[in-house]
Amino acid sequence: MPVYAEHLRNIIKQGVDRKDNFEKPLEGFKVAVDPGNGAGGYFATDVLEPLGCDVSGKNNISININNINSNYIMIMITIIIIIIIIFITVIIIMIIILIVIMIIIMVVTILVIITIAIRILTPSSS
Repeated sequence: MPVYAEHLRNIIKQGVDRKDNFEKPLEGFKVAVDPGNGAGGYFATDVLEPLGCDVSGKNNISININNINSNYIMIMITIIIIIIIIFITVIIIMIIILIVIMIIIMVVTILVIITIAIRILTPSSS
């Protein structure tokens, strides 16, 4: 990351093109950075501060690369679990519907057999 930070600093130096202080073109600027779970902290401390910025709130900046977007990962895991639960619920409902349909078919079949048996066993009046 140091090479990338240096690259960003060089882009800013060339873009600002401050003749009186090329190495610290942002000197005198006060910048408040929202670290965004750690990602912004890197930009504040490794890019802006060396260019002369007074980075407000730098004591509260958390630069933990392993913690970046951990909240979003937990949200995604929760969403996946909810989708799995919904999928399993739908499958269970489908199985219950199939069982009910099978029971209805069996009852109708038994009623048809009983009706046929009664007609066969009942003497005709002719």
